[in-house]
Amino acid sequence: MTPETSPTRIDAARDAAAILDRGELAVLRTETVYGVFARGDQQAAIDRVRALPRRAGAWGTLTWHAPTVEAVLEAHERASIEASPALRRAMRRVWPGPVTLRLHGEEIEALISACGLLPGVADAQGEDGHALSVRVPDDTWTSMALQRAAGPIVGASAEPIETGESAPQPGSCPKGLEKAGIALIHDEGPTRYGRHSTVLDIHPDGDWTVRAEGALTREQITERLATLIVFVCTGNTCRSPMAQAIATSLLERRGHAHRAIVVSAGVAAMNGARATPEAILASEAVGASLRDHRSQPASREVLEKADVVYAMTASHAEAARAQLPPAQRSKVHTLLSDEDVDDPIGGPQTLYDELARTFVGAIERRLEELGL
Repeated sequence: MTPETSPTRIDAARDAAAILDRGELAVLRTETVYGVFARGDQQAAIDRVRALPRRAGAWGTLTWHAPTVEAVLEAHERASIEASPALRRAMRRVWPGPVTLRLHGEEIEALISACGLLPGVADAQGEDGHALSVRVPDDTWTSMALQRAAGPIVGASAEPIETGESAPQPGSCPKGLEKAGIALIHDEGPTRYGRHSTVLDIHPDGDWTVRAEGALTREQITERLATLIVFVCTGNTCRSPMAQAIATSLLERRGHAHRAIVVSAGVAAMNGARATPEAILASEAVGASLRDHRSQPASREVLEKADVVYAMTASHAEAARAQLPPAQRSKVHTLLSDEDVDDPIGGPQTLYDELARTFVGAIERRLEELGL
């Protein structure tokens, strides 16, 4: 048992949920900022939030604060919406955590209904279509309160509430909230990030764009969400670098360069060797470039970080799997499902050119499989 899950804390979370279930408002800490929360299926509670005085502007769209990723996926199931593998993967990589996802899609209305939310509370129509704002906060106690509430909970930052006091420091609980008629103010000190959540627009196929940077930077989001693809051969100077360059080029043409990071490595490679001239020319003939390539070994670290590994031959695949724990070995495949890619080293330029054309078709199919 941790301090966060002690009986006293659990009772306090249950009390907070009961207050929200009565239609009253509560200010709770998240890992980003303090939020003012209400039941998203009770119009009177929503009206209380929107009646709160603000330092500037008006209350806009609130955000559904789900207790767990599973709660969001279960809402999809109740709405008979099949969440794509890419969307599921994105959710699990940013939640629980300081990221708000604006879910898009033609079935958003069904999802809103399945969540039990009133229309127009956590969703909005804009130039980019209909979107539902959802977040799974990473705060144990607040998550317990969300879990124990009898209906969906929506919230917004409490920092803009006008209390007659000086503006709060980012990530601190505003002073004077009791004057705003808020039933519960749970001040537990500064939040972890002291910044608002980063907001992403995300579509059913898992494609995403950063709408507003917050607790996580654009680079940190890309690092979390991008699929890491690793191609493996022997020396990392011909086959796997060609595959890496061609995959990178194909992703750019699809407009999906932000969705994947592609690298290559060799099971018997040294660090720093250039690609062979034939491999460079063959790659350029299909619109890819590997002039800046430098070889690297297929280390355990590289392989463990990968989301998927494509090996040129069955023996390369076995060598890669041998470095991985059993639970990760299923992510290693041969690039061509039914045959090895023979080493072209020492062969004529035409052999490399033919290999490059083979790679284009094979990698196109692999990217389709990955939803990229």
